[in-house]
Amino acid sequence: MKIELLADHPQLAEQVGRWHLKAWPEEYPKHGLSIAVDDARQTSRRNSLPLSLIALENGLAVGTISLVEKDLRGRENLSPWLTSLYVEPKFRFRGLARRLVEAGLDHASRLHISALYLWVVKNARVYERWGWRLVEHAHFAGQQVWILKGDVERLAPRQTTQQRGRKTRKPD
Repeated sequence: MKIELLADHPQLAEQVGRWHLKAWPEEYPKHGLSIAVDDARQTSRRNSLPLSLIALENGLAVGTISLVEKDLRGRENLSPWLTSLYVEPKFRFRGLARRLVEAGLDHASRLHISALYLWVVKNARVYERWGWRLVEHAHFAGQQVWILKGDVERLAPRQTTQQRGRKTRKPD
């Protein structure tokens, strides 16, 4: 399993758009798929927000997560956000969601982002177990949501410079 930037796999933007439409159809009421795909293409960046990461299993896209400046209407004062976590159903319950979250935190660290926010309708306790802190309960689109904050430096996986991208020589 590899997690890479969507920018390195632009041909997968349509798949990411399909996942977003499937998971959050209320976000795309008009022109659904075309808008969702356009949104995904806008996250095809490497060193600035918004950006998306994609999980690949033997070259097959199986999940995604994004980092964006703004995500929850009414909470524009909170930024940036970890958002749009999606894992293909047959790849769930294998730890991939956590790996995507960790990859998002790692990438945020590379961009010198000190904290990220996320919001959920359910599963807030999962994020709390992973070290995220509850900021507040809010109402959005007629439902209660939990807003959590993650300290990037504390939560990002500890990796060496070599693990983050520089090739290392294998021992003979």
